[in-house]
Amino acid sequence: IRLIPGNVYKLTLRNAGTEVTNLHTHGLHIVGDGDGDDVVREVNGGNCLDYTWDIKSDHPAGTSWYHAHLHTISEKQVGGGAFGMLIVEENPNLDSVLPSWAGNERLLQVSVSVYTDEMYANGRQNEVIDIAANQWYRLRVSLVNANAIPYNFTFADQGMCEIHKVAQDGIWRSTVPGPMKSSWELTGASRADFAIKCNTPNALVPLFYRNEDPIANIWVGPEESNLYTMEEWQPTRPYSISDMTGETVPESNKFAVSLGFDYVNDEYWDPMVPIETIAYDQVHEWTLQQTWFHPFHMHLYHMQIVTPGGCGDGHEEGEFYDTISANGNCTVRFRTADIGQRCVLHCHVLFHEDSGSMSWVNVTGEGMPINLVQSPEYVCPSGTLPTRAPTAPTIAPTLAPTYSNSCVPGYLGIATGQPPLLDNEPFANPEFGVFIIQQGDGNLIVKRGTPDNANASEVIWASGGGLDNEVDFFSQISSDGTLETYAGTPDAAGQLIYSTGSQVPSRVATVGDFFLGIDCNSEVVSVYSGTWENPREGVSVWNSQPTVPPTAYPTRPPTTAPPSVAPEPTQQPVKITLTAGPTLNGTSSTSSTSVPSMCLSVVFTLLLCIGGL
Repeated sequence: IRLIPGNVYKLTLRNAGTEVTNLHTHGLHIVGDGDGDDVVREVNGGNCLDYTWDIKSDHPAGTSWYHAHLHTISEKQVGGGAFGMLIVEENPNLDSVLPSWAGNERLLQVSVSVYTDEMYANGRQNEVIDIAANQWYRLRVSLVNANAIPYNFTFADQGMCEIHKVAQDGIWRSTVPGPMKSSWELTGASRADFAIKCNTPNALVPLFYRNEDPIANIWVGPEESNLYTMEEWQPTRPYSISDMTGETVPESNKFAVSLGFDYVNDEYWDPMVPIETIAYDQVHEWTLQQTWFHPFHMHLYHMQIVTPGGCGDGHEEGEFYDTISANGNCTVRFRTADIGQRCVLHCHVLFHEDSGSMSWVNVTGEGMPINLVQSPEYVCPSGTLPTRAPTAPTIAPTLAPTYSNSCVPGYLGIATGQPPLLDNEPFANPEFGVFIIQQGDGNLIVKRGTPDNANASEVIWASGGGLDNEVDFFSQISSDGTLETYAGTPDAAGQLIYSTGSQVPSRVATVGDFFLGIDCNSEVVSVYSGTWENPREGVSVWNSQPTVPPTAYPTRPPTTAPPSVAPEPTQQPVKITLTAGPTLNGTSSTSSTSVPSMCLSVVFTLLLCIGGL
């Protein structure tokens, strides 16, 4: 989800499952009460709940995330996939001129399943991020680990990359870039933006988090023109996070916080009773005690480290964070500016938070805006539960495509997930490929090799279900890097259905999964990263442009999928109409628009839709 400073957003959380849930915006500077970011609110299965996100005109730009936050089951829901990345776009009200590379971004959200302990990068395993050699990029990284204690996040660049951390927890460093390193200590709820430039083309840079296996790889491709430069830059900070190191803090604004397995300051979670009442629009100084095994997270406000020398490797003196884990006491300051009311704080080891290691302070004072908007859950309008909007071009989710004189959606090809091996050694011949063939029992199998290659006998994937025996085709990569799809079988190669006509990206041909798909509306053939059994997780890495002539499709009588194979329903985007109305300060916005919703699948039981207000 991407947000623009100065806008007010209405988000409808539609609970398409049966379990109660809710939502938290981790990193946003918005009110924690009323219909804002109040984690006490709940929505039952089948119901809807509306949130208002008022992104102030001076809200800092940065990388945040959203996730379920229902007390007692947050570990289960977040660890099961109820989260996503949330980005506040750069704010011209603060900085009209940005580093040239700041918009040249790549995204990486690393997550750990609470059920299997497996790690995923952008929802996939073996993720590959493409960059060009000698070019600066901004890599936004979000870590999602229910066991949020710190681990090292490491670039195994072997000295061929220049890497700097430039932001953490959604806040630019006071001076950009930071020191050049290759490894940083991050909690399982942290975000960090890195400026990265690698100078060796056609190379892989593995990324490691928590263990010995890489969670993703950066593929360094050929150099491109218009290279960006790295220059020192000092971002402008709004009042809410202006420097507090020189402030005089009264004793009444000093507080110590101690977290345990199921308590905060020896108190269990009570949504009705705060552990403290603190003053609005003042600087507060808190001492966080022994947070290494209990990473401390505060809603609403970012905290500035004022401990001399910082708090361990992960938290620099003078910089701002929203999640802190240090071996020893750590002193922080924050300003209760712009917003107040309920401010939640808790251990971000979610099992501890579920067990009671969560509390809140009540922020109050003269001149503080109050959000008392009551927005209870309601029964979602009939037939309007959202479905995930397909990425364009659309790949129809049917396992048994039919063929006719017109465009009929279907998969045209697939490639193996790793470079083929010959006698357990990499198969160096660039003319490797895979082909797809029908077995007598109707199963679809994928074999390694090319039609004229004896090594094509190895089965590397099978559908496990019968398909119509009219469907035979295979794919290969030729020596010049062109990807081709043929009708027929390896022993009876038929019509060339389609050729890319140019090289596909080199990393697709060497380290990635890919398959071909046709968008029947535009008749564009696209090459997607991903795998046959999980096509919607793929990303378009190439498309034909211009469109494919109708003659490119084979003419065969329509066929019907076997009864045992039920096509998945076609998923359509949802459109919602939002009408501008009074904002929290009593003024009205200036326009009323109908906008398309942006629907995001959070987990298999939860769906989010967001539109502008």
